[in-house]
Amino acid sequence: MDVVDMLQLNAQSGHGWFVILLVALLGFGAGSGTLAQTQPGSGTPDPGDQIFHDRFEGPPNEPPLVEPIPDQTVPALSPFSYQVIATDPAPPWDVLSYALDEAPAGMGIDAQGGLIEWLPGEEQIGKHPVLVRVSDAYGGVALEDFQITVLDAKNQPPTLQPVADRSIRVGQVLSIQPVATDPNLPNDVLSFSLEGAPAGLSLATATGLITWAPLDTQVGDWPMTLTVTDLAGEADSTSFTVTVTGLGSPPTIQAIPDQTLLVGELLDITAEADDPDLPNDQLSFSLPRAPQGMNINSETGRITWTPGADRVGAHDVSVQVTDQIGLLDFTDFVVQVRQPNQAPVALNDEYRVRRGDTLSVPAPGVMDNDFDPDGDAITAELLSGPQRGALDFRADGGFDYTPGPARPAFEAELVADFREFEVDGNT
Repeated sequence: MDVVDMLQLNAQSGHGWFVILLVALLGFGAGSGTLAQTQPGSGTPDPGDQIFHDRFEGPPNEPPLVEPIPDQTVPALSPFSYQVIATDPAPPWDVLSYALDEAPAGMGIDAQGGLIEWLPGEEQIGKHPVLVRVSDAYGGVALEDFQITVLDAKNQPPTLQPVADRSIRVGQVLSIQPVATDPNLPNDVLSFSLEGAPAGLSLATATGLITWAPLDTQVGDWPMTLTVTDLAGEADSTSFTVTVTGLGSPPTIQAIPDQTLLVGELLDITAEADDPDLPNDQLSFSLPRAPQGMNINSETGRITWTPGADRVGAHDVSVQVTDQIGLLDFTDFVVQVRQPNQAPVALNDEYRVRRGDTLSVPAPGVMDNDFDPDGDAITAELLSGPQRGALDFRADGGFDYTPGPARPAFEAELVADFREFEVDGNT
């Protein structure tokens, strides 16, 4: 037994003084004690006068407590040391011992003090698991593990690719995955940090993934600096700005007038739209309704179409513009496709009138025997009148003519020249 505590009890009886000695083991584990009597002045209990002998059971042993050990890094060919800190709930006379259940070659630990020491070689560059065992004198055991990374003594810094400025609207989710490289990987570890991050932004320090859903109170520009750092402390950074816009207003598209074109003729027009949120928004054009073959450039709004002979007639077209969050506007117009126009056909006319009378010819007059192959309406125009008499000619083909006096030597022939033309100008 390691420690004995002698408790002396004095009692008086009719035969003299008695000294009662109680021997007890204090502490953890078990022990035995003896209750005996002796005459005063005697040095030790007399075994022959033993009253009883029994065994005492102490409280159960508790294992040691080891403080957590963070992961460690050390350059190759550089000495490494770490002091393991452990305590034991037992009284001070309990003794702790230290050992390494798992460790890289060459690593050792002081069995009584817990100091880990190691000089890693260049062939040990990389990651190594370590398992520390702490034991007490009564069989209690505590384990603590950590990882130690040996860095290349000729470490090279990481490189972080630039991150472009971003624009996002309230209600949308920003997601940025930066790209970083390191010549020392996989025997190195990169970690990311972000300066200027607004509230609510999340950064995965191991991968650099940035996610953020801005609130309506965070509208504006947010400049940030992203940094990647390796285990040796070498770093690279890039700066960028995230612009947050409000919920926004819908775009407005300008009206497009109705169009008329001939078969085989190119229709080439551009839809135009405005958005109060530009340039922090993006518009997209589309044709929800259009004749077959008609196209629109989704970015510029340019509409093109060349109709064939089978597309003669009227065609309804609907143009739609949409912003990034789905707000939209639209406008409708009609495209009228016609066959190529043909000139009207005018035939000669002959009229007779007696001198002194007036010839009155109502509409269609001179156009009574004329026609247009396309069925278009036609009108008449006087190019030159008769040399004699008075002629009142009208656009509907009707006219009034009064002959002039006859010449003594001969009777002149009445000749009038006119042309016919369509309402759109073909003659």
